[in-house]
Amino acid sequence: MGISQLLKFKKEGLIYMKLDHDLIRDLLMAYEKKANGRTNFYVEDIAKECLPDYDVEAIRYHSKQLADAGYVKVGTKSSDHIIDLTWKGHQYLANIKDDNIWNIIKNKTSSLSGVTLDIIATMAKEEVKKYLSL
Repeated sequence: MGISQLLKFKKEGLIYMKLDHDLIRDLLMAYEKKANGRTNFYVEDIAKECLPDYDVEAIRYHSKQLADAGYVKVGTKSSDHIIDLTWKGHQYLANIKDDNIWNIIKNKTSSLSGVTLDIIATMAKEEVKKYLSL
């Protein structure tokens, strides 16, 4: 894991952020490690304990996006309170967790200006099937 490329840019005085797929993967792995399915934990704690090389605002933004997409279950107060990965989040992470699979996907998508999580999920699933000769 390297220092996060701050994927923020300014337009008319506002800060916009693009998805960082490495950060998404790192977040899901950190959440899987920390979560017990019952206790809320805070995005800031994950930032400090597990992902100190990433910008806290980037972690907060990506956590919200993961919650909105149904990959993580959040508390009722805000998306800053993570409870656990959802089934969809576990399935996605299972297919991208292996470094070899992840590097294949990153290499295949590196020439594109952007790619969705759904496409990455499909690619990862296919790469895992190839690896297992299915």
